[in-house]
Amino acid sequence: MLIINYFIAMFAYMVQKTGAMLPKWILFTFFMILVLTIYGLAHYYVYRRLVTSLGIRGEQSDTILKYVFIFMMVSFPFSRLFVRTIGINPFTYTLDWLSSVWMGLIFYVFLAALIFQILLIIPTLLQLNFVPVLRKVSIWVAIGSGLAMTMAALYEARLMMKTTMLELPVKNLPPERDGFRIVQISDTHIGVLVSEPVMKRTIDAVNALDPDLVVITGDLVDEDAAHLNGLSDLLQTIRSRNGVYAITGNHEFYSGVEEAVAWAHKGNVRYIRNGKRTIADFLDIYGVDDPTAAQFGEPKVLPEDVIGVDARTRPSILLYHQPRGIEKAAETGIDIILSGHTHNGQIWPVSLISRMIYPHVNGLYKIGNAVLYVSRGVGTWGPPMRLDSAPEIVLVKLKNKSG
Repeated sequence: MLIINYFIAMFAYMVQKTGAMLPKWILFTFFMILVLTIYGLAHYYVYRRLVTSLGIRGEQSDTILKYVFIFMMVSFPFSRLFVRTIGINPFTYTLDWLSSVWMGLIFYVFLAALIFQILLIIPTLLQLNFVPVLRKVSIWVAIGSGLAMTMAALYEARLMMKTTMLELPVKNLPPERDGFRIVQISDTHIGVLVSEPVMKRTIDAVNALDPDLVVITGDLVDEDAAHLNGLSDLLQTIRSRNGVYAITGNHEFYSGVEEAVAWAHKGNVRYIRNGKRTIADFLDIYGVDDPTAAQFGEPKVLPEDVIGVDARTRPSILLYHQPRGIEKAAETGIDIILSGHTHNGQIWPVSLISRMIYPHVNGLYKIGNAVLYVSRGVGTWGPPMRLDSAPEIVLVKLKNKSG
């Protein structure tokens, strides 16, 4: 689930801060033990509550339930292994979908069961006679609540695409370019679960906005490009008068950045990697690789090192996947910074945790003389769910900066 993505972010931070002192394999081992321990404990807690409620401990049905929980717990890592080794087919799709939905479901059931357990602390201390009945019933209420939240999150992720419309100022905008339309999409995570139907709906929504320019702010893909077959053909159906440009996110590097870039190129998507493209002879678009590049042996590049002096006099936009470490970039004269990555937490209440990790997690922010917009993104990572974080496409209309 997305909370594991935050563990990955924390792991990357640990590597950056302590990598000179500890071998990365030690940090990675610690990270994996932590994640698997938390995930395993959630399964064990729900399993024990079910066994107690059903009164089946030590019976054959207890053994069956135990193995069901063990199978579901390990199904997600195995589904990812199968996708990596044998590609996307009906078997790997079904296993990946079931295991991913299970991740979200067990999270919500565990959360609800834990809340009910806490609420019963005081009645238990008071030895009220209805506590044993409530404890048995509460796990079924937790399962019902988890199912309801899971269904709502599946629906929101699949069918509640939003369009956010912004008018953002840039300096020295030619009068004839007033209202220039830029569509931002982010975090599509094209792969097993975000495949052709989801892509087509997204592209139809983009085309309906009649863009002058389309920008993709990272995590276009979520799989090894060799497993995406002809999906790049769909990217060619994006209609943009001045092309489609993208930057790398962390998942491009996890998937194999060179292969991902080449795959997107077949779909007429051009990556800007630590450089600049001038659009329609007036707008400078700067693109900088995600910081994850440094973990894969590539040089660490800061946005302020890429942005040129022209940014102080010309309309300019920075595309940068993660919305942090951009304060110095905002001092270069850049007008607009477009980011993604956070998914706004993707599922509640992880969205509350995301606000503790990212100072800029969703929406519009003023940073110095620049404005930053952080998109919630289009796709999903982990569970194919969104709750209180609907997928979004962003339409930016440029206007001239006054003063």
